[in-house]
Amino acid sequence: MARERIAHADYGSAIAFLRSALRRLEKDPTSSSDRALCYIEIARCYNRQGDYTQAIAYARWAKNLLRNEWNSTLPLAEANLELGIALARIGNLQTAQKLLASAYETFVAHNLLAKAGICMEHIGLLAKQQEQIVRAINAFHFAKRLYRQVEDVAGMQRVNSQLRELIPKE
Repeated sequence: MARERIAHADYGSAIAFLRSALRRLEKDPTSSSDRALCYIEIARCYNRQGDYTQAIAYARWAKNLLRNEWNSTLPLAEANLELGIALARIGNLQTAQKLLASAYETFVAHNLLAKAGICMEHIGLLAKQQEQIVRAINAFHFAKRLYRQVEDVAGMQRVNSQLRELIPKE
């Protein structure tokens, strides 16, 4: 239900739903991985709302819970992605770069190309923010290739828009 609300950009409602789920999960001490997944989804909502301070807090809570979990590679990559996005937006570029690269590697290793494309797109945005234009163009081209492989039209359109901004017309 929360993912449906997120898909419809109803982030406030999704956050309320996820917090309600967290209250139920906190009564069960064995639910740390489920709680971490809720924290990651809340961080995603806050990132999309532009509340990066809250996104950072929730992504870090998720990472703390996942440290002691067996087989938490993918959820940890999701937490790194959301934390990397938020840190890039507030200007902590070096840490954001490391987190996004780590998430990218995990997603590629698990053949999750759409998620890898998101990481590469944000690496491109980070390079653009640092005025590293060639690096940004390369990252956006690579993200576009990943999006094309999974037929993510919206992702291709986003990176095409970024590329048009960076590459002057001749």
